Amino acid sequence: MRDVTARRRMQEAVGRAQRMEAVGRLAGGLAHDFNNLLMVVQATADELDVALGEDHPLRPPVKDLKAASERATRLSRRLLELSRGRVEGRSERVSLGQAVEGAADLLRRIVGAGVELEVVAEDAVWVDVDPGALEQVLLNLAMNARDAMGERGGHLRVEVDALRLGKAEAERLGLQVGRWARLRVVDDGPGMDVETRARIFEPFFTTRRESGGTGLGLATVYAAVQRAGGSIDVESQPGEGATFIVYLRRRAGASSELRPPPVSERRRRWALVLEDEAAIRSAVRRILERQGWQCVEAGSGAELEALGEERLASLDLVVSDVMLGAERGPQLVKGLRERDLGLAVLYMSGFAPAQLEETELGDAPLLAKPFTARELLDALEQLVGAPPAGAEETTGHAEQAEEAERPARSPSAPP
Repeated sequence: MRDVTARRRMQEAVGRAQRMEAVGRLAGGLAHDFNNLLMVVQATADELDVALGEDHPLRPPVKDLKAASERATRLSRRLLELSRGRVEGRSERVSLGQAVEGAADLLRRIVGAGVELEVVAEDAVWVDVDPGALEQVLLNLAMNARDAMGERGGHLRVEVDALRLGKAEAERLGLQVGRWARLRVVDDGPGMDVETRARIFEPFFTTRRESGGTGLGLATVYAAVQRAGGSIDVESQPGEGATFIVYLRRRAGASSELRPPPVSERRRRWALVLEDEAAIRSAVRRILERQGWQCVEAGSGAELEALGEERLASLDLVVSDVMLGAERGPQLVKGLRERDLGLAVLYMSGFAPAQLEETELGDAPLLAKPFTARELLDALEQLVGAPPAGAEETTGHAEQAEEAERPARSPSAPP
């Protein structure tokens, strides 16, 4: 009897694993196709945002389009993580102030009409964080404040600024001395006593169990902040409201738009965009050309060879999809590198990295689709650097393009 039971359990486990593998393959395939579509939407929205003036009547809807595209991107990346058998966040460099201001309307709906929401945020405070996790932190802290203030409502203030932690304060928070970003969520609720403050981040601890509190909201916030390498603190006294303070490591940032280097500081550099989707090919080409690159493109091995030996020999950079229909980008790139061992290569793919053969990519970095102009330019900065001063002039020119702020995933061969 025991043997039969054990065999049945093993069969159930194998069947469950096979079903999950099938779901993973389906999720990965859907995400790949979805990412190719999103790549076009995101690149076009970036281009429109750059081209339109600040006072153009279409600027607000374009901003909404970009925001929706970024949310769709996060959902797609979670779908790809499912295809790998786990779900995990992806850290991105974001303006903490802009993220809070972008979530303000959602927070107002969450807290309700009885709570006055005030946002005071500095834009130029950059952090590396999973945007989805950050949004969840904001929502949970806002809901906690709303529940604390109760039906009488009140005032909720969300602040973003930057500070430098000294030795004593850093040690108290378990952080390093240095520059930190600070997010403060301040309510004028009933406050907390010492015993409540000591347990406030414990899972399942709640003072509102009768009203349906689960005790998981602040525990989730604590875990998210810890995963981001930060710390969270609370200041409160009975009758004096509560202030939750999140510390995240401050990172170097820059303006959201970057003008190309002056013509006198650029030389002629040639890039090949190797991608079977014409719309994506065009989008990537436009981003590169706005930064002064001379570009050629191909969608297959046949189109690549049709460019001619002279043009292929002059290439400085290849931006290639990993899968071009039935052909493999790395195989085509291998032929190009036989001509020039110093050729810089950047791969892009809508598939999860785990679905690709790492040995096939070699030491070249991989950029996950969909990506923004900012992400592409940052990857190129890490890969080939800025064009040298005093080099040959280029005919390529640009209006403006978004500046990159996150490094590529791995180093590559020198250009």
